[in-house]
Amino acid sequence: MSLTTMETMETSDAHDDDNNMDEDNLITPLWRFNIFLDKIGQDLSEEEITRMKSFCREGALGRSALNKAKTATSFFQLLRDMEFLNSNNLLQLQAMLWHIGRKDLHQSMVAFAQKCRKEPLYFFTPKEIPANGFRHVKFHVGGSYVNRQVMENLRGYVASLMCVKHTDVFLVGHSPSNSSVLTFMVPETAVDVFHSLTSEDKEIFTSMKVDCIILDDDEIPIVGGQVQKSTTTPEMKVALILRERNKIKSQLDKVQSCLVERTEELREAKRKEECMRTCKDQAIVACLTLLYNHRPVTRLIDSLVSKSAMVYFKHCLQQFQAKFPEEMDTIEILLEAKELVACKTEREIWQKREQNLQLVIALEKNMHEMQETVMTANMQGMHHNSRLLLGGAVVQRMTGFIEVGVNVQTHLIVMKAMEDLSKMISKKQRNIILQHFRIKDSEKQFFLTPLESFFFKLFEMQPRRDTPLDFVRETIRLLNNKKLEIKVLDIIRRVQKAGYQHQLAVQQELTITPQVRFHEGLQRRHVEPDALRRLHNNPEKPKECLSVLQDLANVVQL
Repeated sequence: MSLTTMETMETSDAHDDDNNMDEDNLITPLWRFNIFLDKIGQDLSEEEITRMKSFCREGALGRSALNKAKTATSFFQLLRDMEFLNSNNLLQLQAMLWHIGRKDLHQSMVAFAQKCRKEPLYFFTPKEIPANGFRHVKFHVGGSYVNRQVMENLRGYVASLMCVKHTDVFLVGHSPSNSSVLTFMVPETAVDVFHSLTSEDKEIFTSMKVDCIILDDDEIPIVGGQVQKSTTTPEMKVALILRERNKIKSQLDKVQSCLVERTEELREAKRKEECMRTCKDQAIVACLTLLYNHRPVTRLIDSLVSKSAMVYFKHCLQQFQAKFPEEMDTIEILLEAKELVACKTEREIWQKREQNLQLVIALEKNMHEMQETVMTANMQGMHHNSRLLLGGAVVQRMTGFIEVGVNVQTHLIVMKAMEDLSKMISKKQRNIILQHFRIKDSEKQFFLTPLESFFFKLFEMQPRRDTPLDFVRETIRLLNNKKLEIKVLDIIRRVQKAGYQHQLAVQQELTITPQVRFHEGLQRRHVEPDALRRLHNNPEKPKECLSVLQDLANVVQL
């Protein structure tokens, strides 16, 4: 047998298998119809689906439902749920494909519809509630068998009688009775025509073996009286089975929907569990890494001793457990209590160590401040924490041990600059500054009058470490006004430049008088009278006065 013949046979077998799969499938009797819709959907683009959905707007399909149908599959499913699309109702989809210009898909629909006409018309029940804008109309057809041709002829005549399109009449049910009952879903605006049928209309219905039309609870007889309901046992059983099948199908749909939701929730829970497990593992690794990096470094002999002690402890514990197994709970409680006591003792030791370190830090800080005070006094001729007053007096208190007062003649340039800066800011800006320094409303008038002493009074009130002009510059920054900050910086630069030019003159104008008041309990230190006499006779030597201040500062004790 040649290779070509074998390939031909394999291809033929595969084709036969496909046909068998299309014809007979245990999953659903609508297998071929579902496959056909899937092929149609794969050939449609997004733009074409959007155009098809636009044909359905302002009708039975809601806007939100159409917006949620993003794909062809979801759009077809929406049509099927509303009974606008099934193997018996293909005209709506054919019309949509024709209007979007897909003649090839339209031809495929026609070929599929021709195949469906050859199949028998099976029983199925309609939904209890029709689509919005439609109503159910039942036609009792006599005879033992109703084929698709009879159904199509009846649908065509109903459409022409109601003056609607053939595509607007949908077959939604085929139930057994004495003969058969065909249920059509038609536009509700034209159902009144069935209440005013002419004799010619009834003759046409009679030729189609229709003997009664049922509209809701109204029966419109075509031939004779009312239709006799099914009384034979087989027909009653079929009707009962169809109703039960419809209920079971609805319940199955709900159960399957819940099953899908629970499956999705279970999958999400498993994903979160896996994520939590991963996070836990990572946390353990990080904890072990930190413990390893911060482990206490001991000598080899210490580690060996600790390990030996632990081994001996475990050995003794095992021996005790072998002799007294019922007392192990008590031993565990005692070990936990001992661990708590050890932790408490260790915590107290660390707290005492922390307190000692805080005391050492406080002592070092006080020593540093004292040294800074003396150095600043030597360099500038005034205390670093002094306050510049309007009268020119500078006073500094040093933790209750020593009070040093120095009368300094303030330079006129600095005073003039601070007055100009006080006048430069507006009333609103002054209120902002006073609010920042938390000045009470009852005290604001003291700072606002006179205007030129605004910054002097603020500087006198605030215990700051910087100079008067630095204080003004930092205060102006609170207003967040760049133009004003630039003006202030220009004034400060001019003052500094003028201060350098008159530095010698300023030093000559300094009049320094040391005044010392010791705290009770401190040892008084003798100051040589000759040094004070030299200072009074020669006020041009301020450095000697500063040396006296340094000697006085040395008596301060921490």
